[in-house]
Parts: sequence; C-alpha cells; structure tokens
Amino acid sequence: LNVVVTSDYKKGTIGPWVKDTLTDMKEANPNLKIYSAPKPGNIRYIYGSDMVCVNLSEAEGITGILGGGDIGTLARMAENIQTETNAPYVVITCAEKGMFGYHDGKGNLIPPRTISNLNDVTGAGDVVLATLAFAMSDPHTDPSQNLDFQSAMELANIAAGIKVEDVGAFSVPLEKIIKKLKESA
Repeated sequence: LNVVVTSDYKKGTIGPWVKDTLTDMKEANPNLKIYSAPKPGNIRYIYGSDMVCVNLSEAEGITGILGGGDIGTLARMAENIQTETNAPYVVITCAEKGMFGYHDGKGNLIPPRTISNLNDVTGAGDVVLATLAFAMSDPHTDPSQNLDFQSAMELANIAAGIKVEDVGAFSVPLEKIIKKLKESA
C-alpha cells in the first residue's frame, strides 16, 4: 500500500480511530502518502497527512479566518491548516477563483480553467483530491516520474473543470483529461 486517500463527509466515519490507524500505517510504511479532505470539526483526526485539501468554506471553518479572496489570506489559512495537521502540502479550492496550493512557505493561486457549461459541483473536491494523489504518488511509476506539486495542481484543476461540466459524482476519465490537455497546448 503506497497511498491512502481519506474524504470526510461528516457521516461519523472519521474519528479518533482514523488518526490512530493512519499513524500506525505511517510507522509501518514511512513511504506511505496520505491525502486527506477533512471537515472542520474533524481536522485533528488527519494529523500527519501528506496533503490536506479543503474548500474555501471549510478552510474558513477550520481556521476561523474569513474572506479568503486574496492570496495573503489564503496563505494564512493554509499555514494554520499546516500547523494543525503537520501536512507539508495544503490545497484550498476556491470555486470560480481556482485553487490555492501551499508548500514550503509559498502559496500559489491556480486560476480556474475555462468551463463551457457549469452543471454540478458535486464531487469536484473529491476529483481534485484523487487527481492530486494520483499525480504525485502514482505507485506504478518511479517516484521521480511523479508530477511536482504545481503540475499536479494544474492537472487537478483540469480534471475538476471537466467534472463540473457534467452532472453527478463520478471519476473523470483519463481520456477526457488528455483531450483537454491537448486542446490547451
């Protein structure tokens, strides 16, 4: 097992046992990468994740910092989340403003891709998290061939843009991502 992805829907599955389990798994396999999408009340249970991905509203709830419309505020939110979780990478999705990534004391706002028809945002955050995990920790490749954080965020942004153009929660087919990449080249 190389990658674990946790997504919290506030249905009672994320709790103290998750923190204990993730800690045990990391101790048994130091190379394990953990990507988490916690809800504000459960942030403490994903301590030690390698990446935390939340939307702007969740970031406000976690940090108590409101109005994340500018890079400085987003950076403060990300620093706070990083402190709470010890995660080296923090991503805050910002709806029509794109997504903000934070790593090594630096933040970057990735503007959204052009979306032809916004239909349904259901599952967009899950698509972002799954794409980031795949891009940065693909267990089928040499780790040196995985994408860097910036490139992974750009890929996740493309995948989320594809997702919101359709209805329902689903995984975005790789073929559609490749097609969008070719169109934008």
